Amino acid sequence: MTAQNAACGAPGATVTSFDPPTEWDGACSNTSAIAAGKQCGGKACVESLTIGPMQAVDVGCEVEKEPILTGTSDVPRWGLTVIGCEGFPEGGEVGCGSAAKCAPAPAPPPEFQICVYQDGDVPCEGESYTDRFVIYAGYDDKRTCTDCTCSPEVVGSLCTATASIYSDAMCLTPLVSGYPISSLKEVCLDLSPPGPALGGKALSDVKYHPGTCQPIGGASTGEVERLRPSTICCRP
Repeated sequence: MTAQNAACGAPGATVTSFDPPTEWDGACSNTSAIAAGKQCGGKACVESLTIGPMQAVDVGCEVEKEPILTGTSDVPRWGLTVIGCEGFPEGGEVGCGSAAKCAPAPAPPPEFQICVYQDGDVPCEGESYTDRFVIYAGYDDKRTCTDCTCSPEVVGSLCTATASIYSDAMCLTPLVSGYPISSLKEVCLDLSPPGPALGGKALSDVKYHPGTCQPIGGASTGEVERLRPSTICCRP
């Protein structure tokens, strides 16, 4: 807080400190009081009063985790399910030959094929069983998200208060009562008539209005690993 021996905005004014004490909590203070009629350069030292902006002290932001409701389950689901049927002739597999497998002669039902399979992800060999499918017996879901954090910079925070200036040291006789101030900018008040005493000052309704921090993290990582593959080779 500074007093000027000229109106607000006038160039070349002489300033006199009316600062509150360091670490001021806003209670009535008569620090740097200026007596009535005090002269500065042949003029009254107190013709206007400038109150600088408050200082907003930010301590960062805390993460507020909220569930993301998508309406669907995030459990992995298979895109294709394979049903395999294995039949045996009434008399057993006699007569099929060594390392051979008997199969029914009629055409399979709709959406079924005659196939062979082998554990592992392997190619289909030969000319008869060329339609290839790789199926899996399980999965390992390794998906996760990185930790959510907040950027250290707080944006949009604000401090507000109302300032009162008194002509006496005990803050009983108001000169300016309940003037709004903030951390956005300084304010200047023209005082009339010039030369009043600036005895005490006080703040009330001191409020901190929180800002926001830029969220960091929360990126998806990992994937679903398919386990225990088998290769099915079918007749076209």
